[in-house]
Amino acid sequence: MGRKWSIYSLVREKKKMTFFKPNIPIPLNYEKTPTDDGSFTLKSLNFNENCHSTSGANEETIYNYILGTGVNNLTLPLTNIFEVGFGLGVGAILSFMEAKKQKKKINFFSMEIDENLIHWFKNSVSDELNELFPFNNLVKANDLFYSATGELGELVIFVGDAFKNKIAIQNEINQRSKINKIYQDAFSPKRNPDLWTIEWFEFLKSISAGDVLLSTYSASHGFRKNLKQLGFFVYNKKGFAQKRSMTIASLSKICREDLDLWP
Repeated sequence: MGRKWSIYSLVREKKKMTFFKPNIPIPLNYEKTPTDDGSFTLKSLNFNENCHSTSGANEETIYNYILGTGVNNLTLPLTNIFEVGFGLGVGAILSFMEAKKQKKKINFFSMEIDENLIHWFKNSVSDELNELFPFNNLVKANDLFYSATGELGELVIFVGDAFKNKIAIQNEINQRSKINKIYQDAFSPKRNPDLWTIEWFEFLKSISAGDVLLSTYSASHGFRKNLKQLGFFVYNKKGFAQKRSMTIASLSKICREDLDLWP
């Protein structure tokens, strides 16, 4: 009951705020897909896959990433988050909402291969959300990333093929600070295999602090073996909605009632 109360109380709270402007146009190469919690997601026609579960875009993000990595209970004055797959920006929105609620700051780093989706997000975010954080102030700082800064911290979105650009991204992040939370929210290993390889997780480890928590919707044995090979402790967690399980990983052992150590 405790886990259900946590997710649904957070969802009710987030429903008080409108994420996007009404009647916004859908970006090229995407289709709008309604989800069961009243929010919507986008289906990428290039990857032939939805950005979120149709059981609930907002609920899934809260369950998998906000609760999965403990962003609902921030312990540091400044937390650094790295998201693999910006998509509609729901992960960033919900994370800055948590920072506001807890009177903490975050630096939120994300990545998006489709630059048009970044422009769509900037132009579509509601006025109410822009009062929380100036998402509409996103500007292209250089060929590598867009950024915006507000009272709650900084949003940085790396643009282009992150797998090919991982050294440049690594250098940019390591000049700032190590990552405490990772939302591994790439398209599935079948659709986007590069972002589930041992090379990718080597990159994520290289930007991670010792207390890092990685969370992902996937429970594929293949990528879990990659994480273990790199020294991560890998945990099994009940999945969102109809998914049987998902994955949490860390560089040090953790003890949580909702986690079981994976063999």
